[in-house]
Amino acid sequence: MKMELIDIFIIGLALIFIRFWWRYWSVTGGGPKNLPPGPPGWPLVGNLIQVILQRRHFIFIIRELRKKYGPIFTMQMGQRTMVIVTDSKLIHEALVQRGPDFASRPPDSPIRLMFSVGKCAINSAEYGPLWRTLRKNFVTELITPTRVKQCSWIRKWAIENHMKRIKREAFENGFLEVMSNCRLTVCSILICLCFGAKISEERIKTIESILKDVMMITSPQLPDFLPVLTPLFRRQMKEAKALRKKQLE
Repeated sequence: MKMELIDIFIIGLALIFIRFWWRYWSVTGGGPKNLPPGPPGWPLVGNLIQVILQRRHFIFIIRELRKKYGPIFTMQMGQRTMVIVTDSKLIHEALVQRGPDFASRPPDSPIRLMFSVGKCAINSAEYGPLWRTLRKNFVTELITPTRVKQCSWIRKWAIENHMKRIKREAFENGFLEVMSNCRLTVCSILICLCFGAKISEERIKTIESILKDVMMITSPQLPDFLPVLTPLFRRQMKEAKALRKKQLE
């Protein structure tokens, strides 16, 4: 009888501990971080499973949560903590007034590290001397009024090709795909700016196709939120290496 009471007491304490642990994890994601409130999640995975199960675009989930939690709230996506800011004044404060405080980036997945050359590209480098140098080069070489004027021939050439292409498609097919044509024209301008020379349309289409594949393979996946699952994505890593080789060629 005495042993039964002790067993019941131990089980009761364990249940109370689990209850408080679950509540602690669902609210804080595993530790006190002094963050805005947000939707409670599950231990270890946070709100990740809830988002996946909803099968809706993330922006619609954010809109609903904003009504309940206000313009700034926290979501625990696996091992990654996300602070969602939806108010223009708060966004301006975070990205402009206090830009350096929020200018760094979270750790990248192995696949993204491969395509960013170890976070040495302007859109992936950590905030610091390297990023400032890359940004300075980008501004000086591409978007100053002088450089924009010097590269006007590229835009003129791309627009002429654009008009010829849509006229040809309209005549041959009786219709044209506006989005794909506009995307190809913008891509041709950017590619020619990078290389400083005219490139054939077929070559541009090949590069555009590869860039699409790169965007798809570097989009967020489960290992971004749960790095422990990275070994299960070896096939994707192998595909990424092949694509990276193709991109370099």
